[in-house]
Amino acid sequence: MQRDVQDIFTPILFELEYELGEHSVPKEASGSLPPLKPIQQKRENGNQVTNQTEFARYCAWVNCSTNLRVSASLVLPRSHNNVNYFALGDKKTVMLNVTLVNAGDDAFLPRMHLRFPSSLFFIKVLDAEMKYVSCELTKEENAITGLDCSVGNIFINSLEKHTISFLLDVNHSSSVGDLSITVNATCESSENEDLLHDNFASLMLPLRYGVNLTNHGFVTPSTFIFGHEKSSGGFTEKFNFTFKVMNVGPSKALGSKVEIDIPRYMVPYPHILLNILYVKTSLGSCHIKNSTSVSDDYYGMPKPFLFEYLVFPPLEQRQRHLYCMKKDPTCLYVTCMLGDMDVGKEATVLVAVELNSAVLQIYPGKIVIAMESAAIASPMKELYVLDLQEETAASVVLMGRSGQMSLNDRAIILAVSLFIGSATLAVLVICLKKVGFFNRWIPTLEQDSWLYVPQKSCDEN
Repeated sequence: MQRDVQDIFTPILFELEYELGEHSVPKEASGSLPPLKPIQQKRENGNQVTNQTEFARYCAWVNCSTNLRVSASLVLPRSHNNVNYFALGDKKTVMLNVTLVNAGDDAFLPRMHLRFPSSLFFIKVLDAEMKYVSCELTKEENAITGLDCSVGNIFINSLEKHTISFLLDVNHSSSVGDLSITVNATCESSENEDLLHDNFASLMLPLRYGVNLTNHGFVTPSTFIFGHEKSSGGFTEKFNFTFKVMNVGPSKALGSKVEIDIPRYMVPYPHILLNILYVKTSLGSCHIKNSTSVSDDYYGMPKPFLFEYLVFPPLEQRQRHLYCMKKDPTCLYVTCMLGDMDVGKEATVLVAVELNSAVLQIYPGKIVIAMESAAIASPMKELYVLDLQEETAASVVLMGRSGQMSLNDRAIILAVSLFIGSATLAVLVICLKKVGFFNRWIPTLEQDSWLYVPQKSCDEN
């Protein structure tokens, strides 16, 4: 026997053929009759004899049954909310790890059969030569691709384990959903029917749209001064709020939109502070919510009363922050439907507004006002669309500062302050005089004389 025999499952076949040799008779023994010739007896197999010898095997099972067990897992490049997925448009690959374990007796000529949709492409098997893996692609019906692979060197020993990694790629034009991948292990050795249930493994490859919309904005001009000169009222200041939305991938953003809020009123005053002139967008279309026609009288704005100036001194600077809440009736909302945005595509939204600075002058005292506008970009709300940014808002702040008061206003405030102070002091003096504060009686004290009196001597006493 050769020492490098690896096939111990095929028995050794022995074949033997026999035939009669040449028959010769000595001349001395020949008589009057001719010698007899031997005749070979005919058999069913002719003159051939066969026999086979099987190798001795030590089996754990009665019938030397194998027990192949298959387990598979996907290594996906991305994860969102602890859920792994593959983003359409991503240039990364998918790794399929398959583990094959033989828990029974030796398995002769083991093979693995993979089936997956045609939207997946087989690239290669990692370390195929070291693991003795060779694969062949087959095309089947219903857009299914088959991959049949031989594993191991002719057979797999008992309790032997093989881990094979397949690299797969996804067609970028595929539709979202869950792709089914199945793995089945077979061999030429016999295996009990009750052990075939773990020869099969099935798993799903989730294909999703991974959307990451980033947005930022700015306002021009970013600051202004009000109340430094006499104004007749009305919308005299113009500002441009600009917001830029960009899809940084990895997938296309379906049904993307951006929502912008702008504070319109300065509570508790009912007069309109900011009004939208127009909205322009480079993609899609926009509409304005809570927009009404300007019909208030902005040229007759009331001014603070004098006592308000006394309560809120003009030299003391205070701050007001105007911002919007969800479904805030005091704000304007702009919604722009940008449509489908490919990776790297950018959309620009311009909101032109006008400001009535006379509304700010109603507020007494010297103030610094901050008007905050926020923009939220988001894709379509769908099961297979994952928003990786999760509606991060971009805020833009328009700052306004009170200017110097006019000389007339300062003179009036100074005169009124002096008058009120003098009147208060006069009333206080009169009240003190009536109660007799200035007519108090001061008692006089009798004191002994400080004249020198000579001291008497002891003899005189």
